[in-house]
Amino acid sequence: MRSTKIVTLALAMILTAIVLVPSAVAEGPVQSDGPNEDAGATLDTTEKVTTVHGFVRNETGPVNGTLILLSLSSGLPLYNASTDVSRGGEYHLKNVQPGSYRVMIVVSTGFLFLEENKEVHEGENVWNWTLTARYALQGVVRSGQNPMPDVTVTLISERGGDKHTVTTSGDGGYEFNDLLAGNYTVTFSKSGYRTMEKAISLPDDSTLDIEMERMGLPARDGFLAGYDLGHSLMVVALGLAVATLIVALFARYQVRKKPELLSRDDSEA
Repeated sequence: MRSTKIVTLALAMILTAIVLVPSAVAEGPVQSDGPNEDAGATLDTTEKVTTVHGFVRNETGPVNGTLILLSLSSGLPLYNASTDVSRGGEYHLKNVQPGSYRVMIVVSTGFLFLEENKEVHEGENVWNWTLTARYALQGVVRSGQNPMPDVTVTLISERGGDKHTVTTSGDGGYEFNDLLAGNYTVTFSKSGYRTMEKAISLPDDSTLDIEMERMGLPARDGFLAGYDLGHSLMVVALGLAVATLIVALFARYQVRKKPELLSRDDSEA
């Protein structure tokens, strides 16, 4: 009786397997034609890309250079495109992912003309750039033909009062870059030296060498009115010399008039 039940159960399991397995194989794996709404997530992982294009020019015409998009987080270049001077400075960036980037435009000479943040949107992005020419100012500061380090050089633009400051290097050299054309005032200052001030105009005055002079002590630092410390000491020394001379002459006169003074001094000794 017991064995009969076991055989019956086994037959039932076999029949169930025969019915269910072919059905499962025929249907195949479950596939989705769109987002799984029950999971609340989108299964479409296709990356959306776009294009960035436009023209790079300056005041005189198209610019031969390269436009680069850098990552804001790492600073690494991600996309770049060269301009086509024959097509008016046109450039094209393809397959760019939307997002924020740091834009750099470097001309063929290697000089960086522009650097700013831009947002790439979905769809077409048209960026036209007009570059303003930039210039440099450099020079050497000396004193007695010797280079002067640690001189503060201040450059102030007459256009808007923009101010830039650098310090001379060990060889007395200094340099300002990325300057617009125009008029500037350059000031050179260092403790113990007279402050020098020069007016320049870019791009004509691209080099400015300076010879600085030592500065004497101001009159207020002396203890005699109207004289600095050095001259005050000279006046006092001269006065003491004159007083000593007068005392010596008076003593000599007294000795010659009364020689007995010397005898009295000798007897007392």
